[in-house]
Amino acid sequence: MKANANSFAYGPLTGVLARRVGCPADFGTFTTEEIKRELLARVLDRFGRNGLVETGREVAAESAHPFVLALLAQPTLSRFLIAWMQIEVLAHAHNRVRVLDLRDHSLHLRRVRLGERDGCPLVEEDMFILGVLQGFLARLGLGKFTLSGPIVEEQGHVWQLGFEQVAPPQMDNARPVGRIWCADGEIERSVFVVAANRVASEEPVDLATVARHLGLSSRSLQRRLAAAGTSFSNLMRAARVTMAGASVVEEQQTALTDIAYRFGFADSAHMCRAFREVVGCSPSQLARVARIPPGA
Repeated sequence: MKANANSFAYGPLTGVLARRVGCPADFGTFTTEEIKRELLARVLDRFGRNGLVETGREVAAESAHPFVLALLAQPTLSRFLIAWMQIEVLAHAHNRVRVLDLRDHSLHLRRVRLGERDGCPLVEEDMFILGVLQGFLARLGLGKFTLSGPIVEEQGHVWQLGFEQVAPPQMDNARPVGRIWCADGEIERSVFVVAANRVASEEPVDLATVARHLGLSSRSLQRRLAAAGTSFSNLMRAARVTMAGASVVEEQQTALTDIAYRFGFADSAHMCRAFREVVGCSPSQLARVARIPPGA
């Protein structure tokens, strides 16, 4: 499965689908709609429609991705939904959410397909995304979810998601790096975690240092990463972007240039290029999503 010119930024979504059915997840930053649909079909065949919703809920645990950090920074449901829709734009998503009505215990939304493609999103795609929404809403203390629909309209599918406030919102702002969104194998995960933790601690990090930490020679580590379809430089870049993304989300008053220097970028322009390559947007765009003003 290879990405092509009609690709879009997937964030952690495709990685979770791939892991669910035991497929390689290192597609890079971009993948295709065809790949996503193939993975959805495999999940549906193996686990059924309820399995699609459950798989979607796993995405909320992929909290190393900068998009996810921006979503988890939102303290209210209304601000979360605004951030969600902004991220769909930044990620160039072909299928998007349109909020129709938000009440104390229910959310009405429409899933629409953009562009010249015919028809609506697949129901299977909708159920996966609604599972993703449930996973994040649980972080806001919501639960006891019910799902009704779809009502098929010309513009898309209309769903009703019911919920109750069952717990206080989680205020955990830690930066978990134990789960990697850009690859799924054990060696990639290990390299990413070591690199990200050293970057976060502002300690020196290079191939030889990480290899020694893992009990490998530099050459052996390079060979294992090549066999997994990635490289140390790719994982190092992902680690720097992940840690810088957390600071962009959390540190509203810190200049981007200062964040860039802290995490090993030559300057803010260098960090911006890395963000666009890894995440699909600029640090400034991520910051705007994370800092939606109260009352919006």
